[in-house]
Amino acid sequence: MTQNHNILADWFNLFRSLKEEHEIEIEDIYNMNEKKFMQRVIAKLQVMIFKYEKTHMTQCDNREWVSLIECISMNERVLKSWIIFKEKLQQKIWYEVLKEDHIALSENDIINNELSLVWIQKCFDSETKICQKDEYWMLLIDDHASHITTQMIDYCISQKIILLCLSTHTTHLLQSLNVEVFALLITAYKTHVQRATQLEDSYSIDKMNFLKLY
Repeated sequence: MTQNHNILADWFNLFRSLKEEHEIEIEDIYNMNEKKFMQRVIAKLQVMIFKYEKTHMTQCDNREWVSLIECISMNERVLKSWIIFKEKLQQKIWYEVLKEDHIALSENDIINNELSLVWIQKCFDSETKICQKDEYWMLLIDDHASHITTQMIDYCISQKIILLCLSTHTTHLLQSLNVEVFALLITAYKTHVQRATQLEDSYSIDKMNFLKLY
């Protein structure tokens, strides 16, 4: 416990030091996080147990994952969501459902080195510069290898974006998006899935239905 307290204290001291050194305003500090959702097929089976008939929910084994990247400033400005599908080609029909956010494609449905650079260039940099108040701004991220590539660091240095990684094994305490955003999003997502399964005997959460639910 003492060790965790020291780690957190050191991190917040570093945060304050960088903020003061570069005179970064609260509205120029952003937090980015990635979360995975499962695509699956849910079906209802009628099972006879003695004299009673019961409905059980089952799900098949051919599951795929979808990753979401969300980024929010400390004054609650929300950037466009990035949805990452395991797919090779973009589908025009997806954007008939998803009007404003972005869909990225990956071989393994999670952000990779290439996508992390594209995200910070096309999403973070382009969307935050239009409302940036001062010379520097800050991005808080997890310390995953795919989030902090050499190319991404070089780009941030050139654009005066201060990258600050959350301390390893403390994201459950420091990553506020997990609690304030994704926890609520997961609850709402599960509720919509349960409602959808009540209307149909078999409900497939494919990419189109995922976008509709999202």
